[in-house]
Amino acid sequence: SNEQWATLVDKTIPDQQRATKVKQLGFQLIELADSATQNIEELSAKSVALNENYYATKADLQNVFDEFLKTRKLAFTKYRDIIFAMRSEVSEEEWNKLTN
Repeated sequence: SNEQWATLVDKTIPDQQRATKVKQLGFQLIELADSATQNIEELSAKSVALNENYYATKADLQNVFDEFLKTRKLAFTKYRDIIFAMRSEVSEEEWNKLTN
């Protein structure tokens, strides 16, 4: 949760300016994780609807999967960029405390 992340960061990073930045980046990661769950639920619902439709085509199903993969690829790119932005703000010791 955002609250748990904020508490961990405050315990780990003494410099308030860096802590604020790392907290904000972590909040973005939490939001991305939540969006993954939402995207999977949407994929499941769309897949079920297509399976129930006798006339749905392979192309219909492929379009649903392609849309899901495109969305998740963009999210992964954001995730990667946030991770490296966070690392640039912390020491190795701080990183280990934040990730373990």
